[in-house]
Amino acid sequence: MPLKKPSEASQSPFDSDTDYVVQLFAIDEVAPDPDAPKRYTDDGREVKPANIRWSFAAWYYDSVLDSDFDGNPEEVLLNNGLTAVLRSMTSESTFFDPTGRLRNGRARELMHGLTGRVLTNEEVDQLLETESGLPEDLLGDYAIAEMTSYRDRNNQERVGLGRLRGLKPRELKTVEKKLGSGVMNEPPPVASTRQERIDDGPQPPRRAQQPRLPETNGRPAESRPVQQEGPSDPGADDPGPDIERQAANVADDDNDIPF
Repeated sequence: MPLKKPSEASQSPFDSDTDYVVQLFAIDEVAPDPDAPKRYTDDGREVKPANIRWSFAAWYYDSVLDSDFDGNPEEVLLNNGLTAVLRSMTSESTFFDPTGRLRNGRARELMHGLTGRVLTNEEVDQLLETESGLPEDLLGDYAIAEMTSYRDRNNQERVGLGRLRGLKPRELKTVEKKLGSGVMNEPPPVASTRQERIDDGPQPPRRAQQPRLPETNGRPAESRPVQQEGPSDPGADDPGPDIERQAANVADDDNDIPF
C-alpha cells in the first residue's frame, strides 16, 4: 500500500463551525488495545478507555433543511467518492449531572441529541436493556451535528463533533420526507479506518423516529458563529473537541476519530 501524503491525511470532508444532518447507522464496541499504556488525570485517576464507537452518515444541512435549496439531498463524500462517515468514540459512562457542574458522559450527551431531549436515568436504563447493552433503538435516528475545530496533542488542528442536537418536529418531518425513516438497508460503503470490522449484513428494521422537541416558527440556523480557537487537547489519543472541561469530574477518554 502506498504511503499517504500529509495533505491527504489532514484533509477533512467536514467543515468547522458548520452543521450537518446525520443519521446513526451503527454503534458497536471496539476492543481496546491491550498494549496501550494506561493514562491518568493530573490527580492520579485512571482514564477510562473510549471503546464505544458511534457511526453516522452525514448530509449537507442546506441540501436537506433549506427550503430554498433546489435539488436532491447531498451526502458528504470523500475525495475518492466513498461515503464520509462521522464517528465518535465514547467510554461506557452514561453519567449525567443536571446541575451542569460535573462532566457528563459523552455517550449520554449523544443519546440526548438523538432523542432530542434530556433523558432520565430510568429511560437510559430502558434503552440499554438489549443483548448488547447498547442503545440499538436509536439506530436510524437523525440529529444535527455541530462541527468545531480543536487541536490535538501534537498541536495539529482537527475538525470534530462539537455537539449533537435534536431535530424539532418540523425539521424531523422534512428530513424523513427527503431521506426516509428507519435504518438504512445496508451500511454505506466506506474505507476501513484503524481496527474497522466488516459489517455482516443489513441492519434490522425499526419504528420511525418520533418528534421529541416542541414546534417553533423560527427558521433553523444553517451554521453557528465562528469559534476563534478550539480547546487544547489534554493528552488523549486523537480526542474530540469537548473532552477538556474545567468542571471535569469523571475520568473518561471520550473522543472523536479525526480526519
